[in-house]
Amino acid sequence: MNKKVLIWTIVVAVAIGAFFLIRSLTGTSAARGPGAGTPPGGPGGVKAGPVSVRGIVVQPSSFDESITLTGSIMANESVEIRSEVSGRIIKLGFQEGGLVRKGQLLVKLFDADLRAQLAKARQQLKIDEDKMRRYAELKRVDGVSTEEYEVAARPRSTSCSPRSPARKSSLRSPDA
Repeated sequence: MNKKVLIWTIVVAVAIGAFFLIRSLTGTSAARGPGAGTPPGGPGGVKAGPVSVRGIVVQPSSFDESITLTGSIMANESVEIRSEVSGRIIKLGFQEGGLVRKGQLLVKLFDADLRAQLAKARQQLKIDEDKMRRYAELKRVDGVSTEEYEVAARPRSTSCSPRSPARKSSLRSPDA
């Protein structure tokens, strides 16, 4: 308990000493003599000499009112388009973020294999048509039965495709 009283006494004594030291250095003591509390320049407060002033000249200049920020943006509208067939893209007909016209080619897929399938289907159709023509002549002269004629007619109806696979390899913008 005695240590606490001693420490507090020392702290208070140092604080009072610091107060008087600061007061004597700043000159706010009434003991400095006559006129210690009067403003500079005499009783009227006006200095006798010229006052030094520092200033700058203001020049008009342009001011750029722009703000640079970082962030991310999202489009107001977007469309998801998918191809009917999968494949390797060989041509993009648009630039990302650009405008797209109605019916514009967007994506062209590698279609050599699809074109080969189409050529094969056309050749098979030609072969089937020739075969049907021969069977029709044989049927007319009773060279073949009706059942054989109908069996020969069946492959022809299954080999025709309503849409060629090569047309599926290009993707165009929708007709809005």
